Amino acid sequence: MNLGEFLVALPPIPYFSLGLLVIAFCIIYVFYFNRSSGKSENSAESAEQEKSNMKIKSVAVSLSLVMFVGLSALILAQTLDLNRQIVFAEEARSSCPLPENIAVTFLDSQCEQVELLMPQTFFRYYDNNDNQKGRYLTTDQYHTNVAAITNLALNQDWGNKAEKMLSITLPAGTTVYQGVVAPQNPASCYPGGGQQTFIEDSRDPNLFWTEGPTITKQTFTCP
Repeated sequence: MNLGEFLVALPPIPYFSLGLLVIAFCIIYVFYFNRSSGKSENSAESAEQEKSNMKIKSVAVSLSLVMFVGLSALILAQTLDLNRQIVFAEEARSSCPLPENIAVTFLDSQCEQVELLMPQTFFRYYDNNDNQKGRYLTTDQYHTNVAAITNLALNQDWGNKAEKMLSITLPAGTTVYQGVVAPQNPASCYPGGGQQTFIEDSRDPNLFWTEGPTITKQTFTCP
């Protein structure tokens, strides 16, 4: 590792401390030569020593200024980078324009608001009238209830065994929110990863629901 790589690897506080040490050393060096410049009794020797001291002072002051400016720039760059990371994190948290309790059902709370340009068909997995026409849909078509449960992270404590399927065609102009299904606890049983579409009003009388194909029922177990 060269000197440049070593300095870049240092955190901001050591940068600042190192800069203070260098500047302090240069100031002490300058004062030392100021005090010692008048000790020579020979005027010629004194003049020559003074010239030498002036050169050293100039180098010391220049080094101090360069270190101060360079270290300040590095500290500022790291500060700006930290602020940029914080902004990106805030954008990531707020990128899904839905209430938090709904956004968290998307992977990393990431979803995209989309206005459909043409009619599109989605699917809804359910097992009784209570959870038949919900707001959570998917574009994925599963052939077994177990596949639907795991990919859509349907925690069985919620009571949806996903043994039936409805299809719904949303008209053009409908606003939907799309993303990837987030895992539910325990993630080994409900890993998610399927496509998820959320609509705000699944009870809209203008929506037309139809029964989908029969799903193969399998026994779902979660250790």
